[in-house]
Amino acid sequence: MSNPRGIALDGEGRVYVGDTRKHWIQVFNGHE
Repeated sequence: MSNPRGIALDGEGRVYVGDTRKHWIQVFNGHE
């Protein structure tokens, strides 16, 4: 994967990283 440009949290505690194509990919799920 390319270098992430940052991370983001949604309102339910999920974590996302942004790739170089500016797409957000869910990497962690807060409801495991």
